[in-house]
Amino acid sequence: MNATARGVDFSFSGYSDSLKPLVDYSLKNIRLYAKHQGVVTDLSKLESFRQALVRQYRNEKKQTPYRQLMGDLAATIYQPYWSSQVMADALEQLDLTQLPAFVHTLLQQSEVISLSTGNLTPRTAKKLAKHVRKVLVQGRSFAPNAEARVVQLSDTRALDVAALHQDNAVMLYFQGQQQGQEQADSVAEQARLMMLGQILSTPFYAELRTQQQLGYIVFGSYYPVRAMPGLVFLVQSPDTPIDDIYRAMTSFLTAYQPDFAAQFRMHQLALVGELTEAPKNLGEVTGRYWQDLNEGNMQFNHDQQLQRAIETLNPKDFEAWYRTFISQSLAKNLVIYSQKPSVGTAQASPKGLLEALPRLDLAPQSRVFRYP
Repeated sequence: MNATARGVDFSFSGYSDSLKPLVDYSLKNIRLYAKHQGVVTDLSKLESFRQALVRQYRNEKKQTPYRQLMGDLAATIYQPYWSSQVMADALEQLDLTQLPAFVHTLLQQSEVISLSTGNLTPRTAKKLAKHVRKVLVQGRSFAPNAEARVVQLSDTRALDVAALHQDNAVMLYFQGQQQGQEQADSVAEQARLMMLGQILSTPFYAELRTQQQLGYIVFGSYYPVRAMPGLVFLVQSPDTPIDDIYRAMTSFLTAYQPDFAAQFRMHQLALVGELTEAPKNLGEVTGRYWQDLNEGNMQFNHDQQLQRAIETLNPKDFEAWYRTFISQSLAKNLVIYSQKPSVGTAQASPKGLLEALPRLDLAPQSRVFRYP
């Protein structure tokens, strides 16, 4: 069970003969919650759950910085989605006596999307869906108030994560450009960004990790959020100052010129190979179907669309696009960083390069979403 920007996800897996009893048990408890009964009215248990969640979120502040940077990137560009510390603050202020009423209202306005995979027959899957619909949907009205969306960057902004860790880390996020509302535009841009991530990943690591030895965690990769493609570049170091890391990252991206004529086809084939590789297990199969469902792709052919888009790329046009994209992205990006705590008595000092960048506001009051 997982809370997401869409709502609440329930995932059931295991032997098929155990699935129906497990779903029945879950629905039985959901019925109780809708009637202001069950655990949602047990304040002592709710308080125990709250304390456990707050501890979990607070402890994330002690994680290795690059994990915190990646978590805050998701909270920054995908809304409604909140960072771990904002969630902990909200939980501490939550009035637990109001939870039963919230659950009742939420379930009265529920919409259900059901996906069944594995060795279930179509008949069994439809019977399960019908049963779920009868309990959760029938006689109710679906009125979504919070629509998940990706925030588009308009300029360069910086966010200081301030991890409780003795390493420095800097992450640079470049966002794809959406030319229009048509799906073809999105798929074409995804293909270009996937290709660029493939091209830049190895030389970025070789230059900043192997040659300059700036840190022990170094990577650059493709980073999509829903249908919005992007790239992330990250360096974590125990001793290199954050401004030095940032300069090295932007200098590489400014100066590096790929050999498109010699290497383009090789990278193209590598990506096509990844997209056409058969799923290794049922979890991967389900993940691909669920991703398409989230994007409204009822043809379940997103990977095939990407494959065709990548195969149509040509070195000459891609090189021209590459120059423009890198130039624009260096002027419009997101920088998330963490600087290890200073030792001793610190006196006021001039702001560094990253500290002088315009701040990104993640305060809850600056991003309000109304739920049922």
